[in-house]
Amino acid sequence: MFLLPILLTLSPFIEQKNELATLHEKLSMAPQDAHVHYRLALAYFRDQEVDKAFFHFLKSLDCKEKEPTDTKESPLYLEALQLYLDQCAIDPISCAEQLIEKYEKLSAATPQDLQLTLLLATAYANTGKFDLFFEHFFRIYPFLNDHYLVYKARGIILSRLIKHGVDQEAKKKDQRQMVQELEHALQKEPRDASLYKILILCADEEDNGAQMIAYLKNLLLHRVKFPRSDICFYVYAAANRGELELAKKILDLAKEYYPYSKNIIASLDYLNRIEKVDHARPNTR
Repeated sequence: MFLLPILLTLSPFIEQKNELATLHEKLSMAPQDAHVHYRLALAYFRDQEVDKAFFHFLKSLDCKEKEPTDTKESPLYLEALQLYLDQCAIDPISCAEQLIEKYEKLSAATPQDLQLTLLLATAYANTGKFDLFFEHFFRIYPFLNDHYLVYKARGIILSRLIKHGVDQEAKKKDQRQMVQELEHALQKEPRDASLYKILILCADEEDNGAQMIAYLKNLLLHRVKFPRSDICFYVYAAANRGELELAKKILDLAKEYYPYSKNIIASLDYLNRIEKVDHARPNTR
């Protein structure tokens, strides 16, 4: 009798493994079946293998037929989007919780509002509710596959796979695709502050100074409200590429949003030190 509790404990584990084996058998017969990949994503998430879940979720999107449609942006969606743009870079978890609390029931009552469903899907992802993220995102993807949040989500999923990947060639390929996805997102919604930092880091890693400066100029052009904690990051990024005037303009923008900040003082001191060093250098011309 003492074995019964052990068997009862193991039963869900055995069922999960059997489900995965069955789905992989189906996949071997239909490798481009979007729904099999989607079910594998859910099964792996339940099995706590999140990276495999994301891998198959991306595959499910790639295999799913697109049905682009012209959908109007509802006032409710635009209201929710503004909250997202204002808060997502500053505190993504708090932002997600606010979106779920305020719009989850409204979204359920208006399933035809696909953009609002998409925004809620990102909120579920940011709170770790990946099963709900998969469900909502997979449903609306055929219709909104060209939406900026779709490109952003795909890019962020790829960044996770890159971080945990071991195959160097696959990581390089995923890195290129990730940058492409995030650049598409930025082109469609340049007000999203959370996109700039990761793209600048990628450009810096590739030693692509021209691209870094282009991102920084875009941030300034659209007067993006980036997080207080990132003030030094953006100012230093411009200054370290020799763009002192751009760095000063970014700092001026930060002052508009955060009049009192230690990061502003630190950035100003940094720029002053650079200027002193430049002035102290002999003119060899």
